[in-house]
Amino acid sequence: MKWYIKDNTRYGGIECAIIKKISCLEDRSEYMRTLVATALSNAKGKDIFCKANKVTDQHVRTIRNTDRKLLEEAGFTFIKMLSLEYPNVRGYVIFFEGHYDEMVKALKLLEKGY
Repeated sequence: MKWYIKDNTRYGGIECAIIKKISCLEDRSEYMRTLVATALSNAKGKDIFCKANKVTDQHVRTIRNTDRKLLEEAGFTFIKMLSLEYPNVRGYVIFFEGHYDEMVKALKLLEKGY
């Protein structure tokens, strides 16, 4: 299965990418992938988050305090970032597989422990 960005757009003030999924059977269905935050590791190994416009500090706190496996099950995707110019820079990008409103609902459920 391959993914590619069909269109970058702004949805409610948040950078989004319309993703095309192409399977071996050429199943072409569109998905909305919402940028949540980027995280870079500092010299001490602590992640420093830079959130998207509409994402609140409470959302980032919930993401930081929730196990990564649970977040992935809820629809979040973590994509590793690499720099060819600066090999010691490490980080990742956090996307949600859906619209912003769906992400907020998923985070509220995670906060409640469902």
